[in-house]
Amino acid sequence: MGTKKIQLSSNWKKLQATKIVKPKVRDAAKNEVVKKVAQHLDSALEENVDTKNRDLEILNSVLEDGVRGLPSDDDDSDTEKSIKQSKREKKIQAEEARIKTIHRQDAKIGKYVAIDCEMVGVGPNGSTSVLARVSIVNFHCQVILDEYVQPVEYITDYRTKYSGITPKILKEKGKPFKEVQKKVAEILKDKIIIGHALKNDFAALMLDHPARMTRDTARYKLLKNPDTKNAQSLKILAKQELGMDIQAGSHSSVEDATTSMLIYKKHKVEWEAHMFRNEKILRPHSW
Repeated sequence: MGTKKIQLSSNWKKLQATKIVKPKVRDAAKNEVVKKVAQHLDSALEENVDTKNRDLEILNSVLEDGVRGLPSDDDDSDTEKSIKQSKREKKIQAEEARIKTIHRQDAKIGKYVAIDCEMVGVGPNGSTSVLARVSIVNFHCQVILDEYVQPVEYITDYRTKYSGITPKILKEKGKPFKEVQKKVAEILKDKIIIGHALKNDFAALMLDHPARMTRDTARYKLLKNPDTKNAQSLKILAKQELGMDIQAGSHSSVEDATTSMLIYKKHKVEWEAHMFRNEKILRPHSW
């Protein structure tokens, strides 16, 4: 495509002919000042930006969909049901692969751990929640424990759409409740525990923990809805505090535990200061 030639008016041609073009002696100095200011700002912000980027990279590694290689939507070689099942299984496999990449066999548990559980339903209409999966990450969001649990009760609702749990997973990977409960109790002992709505997790695990040793993102007053003063969902907090979208499909206890830890780390200084001063960050309660 050719370049269109711009026609100048006669008045402009006259002005152009008489215009004296002076050397822009200030441009170099001006550019140098701008360059120095930019370098100064970059240096001042470098630490905070790097810290934020590291946290977002951690969460991104957990949140990545991992759906590459799934059957295309127009693949009619199987029934719709089997296609959905295949997609679900491959998503689960992708998640397991991601977990392995952030799991460190030599990872230290440390003083702070974040926990989250996934539940299935038992009883009439699956209305009673019981433990089916529990995940624990350390302060650096490395996976310390990730176990599936075979409930003692008969499962009437796997809640697969939300929990990601299937009969096949529990049959192949589910461990006895008591065995997993013991492992979790050993890890949580004397630790500061971070999570969202921890009361539900402790109830499912049939464990308790001192309230002063818990940091619940659903109860911390600075994370509550400023208008209603009510607790906000972890999904909302992830977007609000981290700028991240989570729980796009079924939930992942690794994802949720990681999100809780990153939110806590963002508010750690003021949160611990409030706890130290014995201010009422947590309402009176017992697990």
